[in-house]
Amino acid sequence: LQVARDRLFSFVVVDTQASSLAHTLDEGGAGVFWWRVLDANGRPLSEARRFSVLEDTSPIALTPREGEVVTASATDAATFAWTRVRGVSRYRLEVSADPGFGAVAFSSTVDATLLKTALPLAEGVWHWRVRVADEERGDCEPAPGVSFRLIHKPIPEVPQLLAPEIEVDRGQPK
Repeated sequence: LQVARDRLFSFVVVDTQASSLAHTLDEGGAGVFWWRVLDANGRPLSEARRFSVLEDTSPIALTPREGEVVTASATDAATFAWTRVRGVSRYRLEVSADPGFGAVAFSSTVDATLLKTALPLAEGVWHWRVRVADEERGDCEPAPGVSFRLIHKPIPEVPQLLAPEIEVDRGQPK
């Protein structure tokens, strides 16, 4: 069995005796590869076939950012967004009160890198993370958890003084 980085097999990364119908590629990392079967004299017995190896990466959490205040409730939607992972179309979002995600309070699997969803959770500090949800890849490491503060009603704006030039002294205008 020969595996190379190019179709002409100039950059061979595996040249080994094939003892079974399967071989695990530990060399070369991610990218495009070509493979073929050779006879004992090194002559090709098969045509060259192409395959791709994808890097096993986690999505990166984009929003809400660390420490951000999110206004949402059981009826008002919160927005979660993360980076796309090449070759992946399904992701699982998890929200937990525990930064170690021992108990997941909310979970949703989506076919996108954005989820707008109602959060039927109590106000407080929560943690969210996202992971690849692809059956062919198996369990992948989730992105690191990000904490956010969930509130149900917006925080009131700071009041503005209508006439800041008026000074008050002992309750009497000057």
